[in-house]
Amino acid sequence: GKTVTVTIVPENGDDADYSKTVVYAEDLAVLRRLSGSAQKRAVAIRQISPAHLHGEGSIASGSGYIHTSIPYSAGWNITVDGRTAIAFSDVNGMMCFGITEGSHVIDMVYRPTGFTVGMIISAIAVILLIAYMFALGSRIRRYKKQDKEEAEEAKSIWR
Repeated sequence: GKTVTVTIVPENGDDADYSKTVVYAEDLAVLRRLSGSAQKRAVAIRQISPAHLHGEGSIASGSGYIHTSIPYSAGWNITVDGRTAIAFSDVNGMMCFGITEGSHVIDMVYRPTGFTVGMIISAIAVILLIAYMFALGSRIRRYKKQDKEEAEEAKSIWR
């Protein structure tokens, strides 16, 4: 309910356009009260690992968003009751997704972008390495056999 005037004074050489600057202020008492009620409706995490979160969450009425403390990354796959939920970044860069009224089962699985391509490239590299090792092994055996034959021939010449 208070009006506050904020004056932005650019430093020398600062040519940024501050005409669309937005400043937010928070009433800490209201924030604490709302935070307490939000915590009562928080998602209960049932299973957690570095790449998977499984839990339950609910909204009493209407629809809303679940805001996480996880930085947004395109590698997250989120499902709510088995249906894909679209994740997006909030103003702080944290991951959010929509949820409707009622109780829901939420699964969040992380797979870095490029993971599948990286696995395919790695598998091809391992296959090529194994093929090279077999080819090298047969070549070594052939050279050993050839060296042995040459040694036998040299022995027979010197006798």
